[in-house]
Amino acid sequence: MRKSGRKPDAASSAGSALSSAYSKVPQLPYLDRASSLLLIVCIAGYLGFTAYVFFTEPPVEIEARLLEGSLYKNSQLAILPGENYAYSVSMPGGAEQIAYSVRSPMACPGVAVLEL
Repeated sequence: MRKSGRKPDAASSAGSALSSAYSKVPQLPYLDRASSLLLIVCIAGYLGFTAYVFFTEPPVEIEARLLEGSLYKNSQLAILPGENYAYSVSMPGGAEQIAYSVRSPMACPGVAVLEL
């Protein structure tokens, strides 16, 4: 006697595997099994797409450049002890007030400029 060793075709084995997987899908409250599967697939797709976009975007680089003119020696500037200077610096966040006082230290010649 000969046994017919017929192998199941790929379509029927894939169908039985899908049927087995479908029967293992949890049935969510107020939904049937097909709606539960559709909801789970949609959530997984959304999370996968979001993760793909998050991990494949190039990092954001913030760069700031400040350009100012060169400073030149000013031989006509005569800072004398006892003088006070006040500056207002305008910035995007508001104005900043800076004040300086010129003193003559006893220990060394010259002047000392102190920020107030």
